[in-house]
Amino acid sequence: DFSPYHAIIKPNVVYDAELVSFPENMRIAYRSKRSDETVLLRFFYPDSAGINLFVGNQKKPDVGLKIGREPTFGDAHGAHAIEANKFYVLLKGSEAAFNGQAYII
Repeated sequence: DFSPYHAIIKPNVVYDAELVSFPENMRIAYRSKRSDETVLLRFFYPDSAGINLFVGNQKKPDVGLKIGREPTFGDAHGAHAIEANKFYVLLKGSEAAFNGQAYII
């Protein structure tokens, strides 16, 4: 189950979050129709658990979205990187994002 936590955020900004531990399941949605609106989330967490990222209704992780550096605003929706105790993920606006079909799990 996913518990909803809503936040109003400004587009084209980098946000940092520190977690006590990474949840086993987490869904992130950025509901914007505008493709020029992007948000980069940087999570810091104490354990070094592996993370699999799924976009929308994918059944397998898209390994093409895993990059070896911190994502930039020019990368694709769902681009992500994992470093020691850090997880970065990029969210972009789109019609699918607005309709809740491009969430990140």
